[in-house]
Amino acid sequence: MDYFYSSPENISSSTILLIDDEFHHCITVLRKQIGEAIFVLDGMGNCYEVKLKRKGKDFVEGNILSRKENYHEPKIDLTLAVGLLKNPARFDFIVEKATELGVKKIIPMITEHTIAKSAKVERLQKLALTAIKQCGRGFLPTISELQTFEEIISAKENYDEKLVAYEHFISNPKSQTSPKGVLRTSHKPQIVLVGSEGGFSEKEIEQATKNNFQLLSLGERRLRTETAAMVVCTKFLI
Repeated sequence: MDYFYSSPENISSSTILLIDDEFHHCITVLRKQIGEAIFVLDGMGNCYEVKLKRKGKDFVEGNILSRKENYHEPKIDLTLAVGLLKNPARFDFIVEKATELGVKKIIPMITEHTIAKSAKVERLQKLALTAIKQCGRGFLPTISELQTFEEIISAKENYDEKLVAYEHFISNPKSQTSPKGVLRTSHKPQIVLVGSEGGFSEKEIEQATKNNFQLLSLGERRLRTETAAMVVCTKFLI
């Protein structure tokens, strides 16, 4: 099944327009014909079945046959903050797969051990858009502007659960939790922090716990950043 994307401003109560790259992909690449039915995502959680009715030089218009809300969306509203990686391709992988698995927001993060100091947010957002069309997901995750660890842990966001993945043994078991049973108790926004190469410093962990973050164990083995991010997504969203 092929999915296309149309921004909400190009969607009315009865019709949908595909323009620019989506028009090109639909008509030139896939050679869809007037009268055919296609599926269109709006990035806000909806999927429309659309019958193509009219084609112009740089657009194609279709009639809406049906709409499904919260299309292929998990119940949990999860934000994933991930430390930037030295190899940008590995961070691209995280954005793509986290999108497919159902994360609502991804925050590129600078930590004490982060080597890279910049992120091409617009390009990452395009990767997320490609991913929702590939997997057939109604909601387009937000790729946040680059933020520091301190900005994230001190933000006044209304997260119901705040967790930071930490690979080292914690002597106080009350300060540590595991994925089982976590993030299942509420549908309010929740956040998990995953460090870059080198993980989080002891100072950062101390700051996080002072800001009401729980320490999260992902098992006894030390995981690479992209692996840890995927464990978080699959344990909590699948």
